[in-house]
Amino acid sequence: MADHHRGRSYSTTLAIAESVLRAAGEPLTARQIVDRAGDDLPTRATSPSSVVHRDLAMDIKRRGDASPFCRVAPGFFTLRAPEIAS
Repeated sequence: MADHHRGRSYSTTLAIAESVLRAAGEPLTARQIVDRAGDDLPTRATSPSSVVHRDLAMDIKRRGDASPFCRVAPGFFTLRAPEIAS
């Protein structure tokens, strides 16, 4: 199972979550990320929000401050340092 998280699906899920969070400009729940991402998410899971939540939480745990994501409240994620549009 650990190999799955190093694969394309894991990184694609995180890239899509990052894009959604950047566009939102505010913290979102995993369900809100899934709703906004629509069919762009690569998961076929029956509960895609659980997959997104797990992947975000694992990235934060594994990478710590190097992760672009942070948890700001239980169940709410945002970007650690959102890019400022110029």
